[in-house]
Amino acid sequence: MINISHVLTPQVIEWHVDSVRKRFHSILKNSPELKELSRMEARFYRDICVAKATCRELIGCSAEQLSTFFTSALFEKHKLYFVLCLSQELRKPYETQPFFQHFVTNLPRDFYQNGIAQNVEDISQMVRRRAATFFGYGYFSKVIGKKFDKEQWNGYSFSKKLEVKVCPTCNSADSSTVYEEQAEIEGKVSVVCRAPLDHYYSKSKYPFFAMTAANLIPSCERCNSSLKRETDYMYKPHLRPYKEGLEDYATFICEPKAAIQDVIKAACNPKYVKAHNYRFDVLCKQLNQKGVARLANERSKNSLSDMGILQRYNENVEQHQAFLVKLFFTTEHFVEQQLGFFHGFTKKEVIENYLEVDFSGVDVTYKPYALLKKHVSQSILDKNNVQY
Repeated sequence: MINISHVLTPQVIEWHVDSVRKRFHSILKNSPELKELSRMEARFYRDICVAKATCRELIGCSAEQLSTFFTSALFEKHKLYFVLCLSQELRKPYETQPFFQHFVTNLPRDFYQNGIAQNVEDISQMVRRRAATFFGYGYFSKVIGKKFDKEQWNGYSFSKKLEVKVCPTCNSADSSTVYEEQAEIEGKVSVVCRAPLDHYYSKSKYPFFAMTAANLIPSCERCNSSLKRETDYMYKPHLRPYKEGLEDYATFICEPKAAIQDVIKAACNPKYVKAHNYRFDVLCKQLNQKGVARLANERSKNSLSDMGILQRYNENVEQHQAFLVKLFFTTEHFVEQQLGFFHGFTKKEVIENYLEVDFSGVDVTYKPYALLKKHVSQSILDKNNVQY
């Protein structure tokens, strides 16, 4: 829901690609399960280990390149490997294509056991199992040793480099990485916690995306596990945090659900504002191109509904009581009064400080509900004709 593309810098991607490539070399050399590879698999693993450009094309690709991977040059080059990494359900569209039919009818000898050809599903399971070993997310997700070296490559240092403090999927829950410095051991720290790294495209369905930087999204436990589960974003598109955010296509609004007399009272005197009399909703923006608008709004709708964003926000609306009271209190007259006390401040700065919002949008990756408060503030202030 929140665009965090600015945190996945070229420096972070380069560090991640170099580290993954070293790990690939190590695991290919030392893993017993990867000792007996088919020529097709060996060709792919050799290519991704030897050619840094190939490794970067898969591990360091952008969110846009990731979403169109199945039309990429790398996919075409190693199409059979990638297709065999897929489950039977996902593999089905490719099984009638000439390259796959040729593979089945001319099965290489390295896919025979005791002179008998293996069936396609057995071969696919074997390839997927080896891919899971090679791309080995399990090693990346934990700390090796009792103390954590900040320069050690793993999920903790990856999350710390991103510094995303609020879940970009819901913008309400903590997703920060916390550790304690150990003064007596230079450079060593004890890790307290880190956010789960959500695989935008599930690593169980797409094992070759398990270590792709743009596929690893710091999130909260609820969004990552409880709500997303095994939803396949390849076929049910959602907003891509490393490329776009809800703000590109829609805006939050706050509407009264109370009786009209309560709304009139609130408008006349903010002390009558009661958060439970209001509800949050989303208003879609109209984009110029119809096709773009349809796809964009589909991604927005799926992200909001599958993650239960509005239900979660409205269930906790009362925690925004103080914010709503101050917001309805922020009139043009009130702001002018405040400018008399805060010399050197602009009207915008006075409003931002009073409401604790950031109209520039910088706060959305650091403060819970920052996007909601920004949008609702803009909506109510515009209705009240407050110029800022």
